[in-house]
Amino acid sequence: RDWSSDVCSSDLIDWMVDEFEQLSGDSSKASFTGKSIAKGGSLGRAAATGRGGVIVMRELLNMLSINKPVTYALQGWGNVGSFFALVGEAEHENWKLVAATDSSGGVYSQGGYSAKGLNEYKKTGGKLADYKTGQKINNEDLISLDVDILVLAALEDALTDKNVGQVKAKIVLELGNGPVSYAAYKKLSA
Repeated sequence: RDWSSDVCSSDLIDWMVDEFEQLSGDSSKASFTGKSIAKGGSLGRAAATGRGGVIVMRELLNMLSINKPVTYALQGWGNVGSFFALVGEAEHENWKLVAATDSSGGVYSQGGYSAKGLNEYKKTGGKLADYKTGQKINNEDLISLDVDILVLAALEDALTDKNVGQVKAKIVLELGNGPVSYAAYKKLSA
């Protein structure tokens, strides 16, 4: 089977668990997360990372005593990013999604977007670059937007030493795998 289009699918994880069990003799099924429900996976897994990001952001805003409405830009309308936006919208009416990108590009509107509306559009096979309202943007444009929070839920090395100087967001939330390079992290932490 060609697994290239199924990175992190539960089928792939189930296969990896099976291979690990055959090689190690460990039948606990505790070797990997992301298994199918039938193979011992968790019912809440699909939303877990996005929901966890909402909890982290909520707690960080509380810790920083930020009680006012905030704007955010979301890079990556995939599993993690979409759940972050949907849960954020449902639980925090003061959080405004003003920009979002997927692999095609994205959109920006100072007036904001309904996460539910964007998600319904994506479910029909729509690409954010073709969304009907807002200014068309790419990932570099998104990174440089003047927002309170930049949510990185897609690409590795989205922020590097080459583009980190463009970031205007006060908070960068990393939800993807390695979206901030070490050099960029050092500059953000300085």
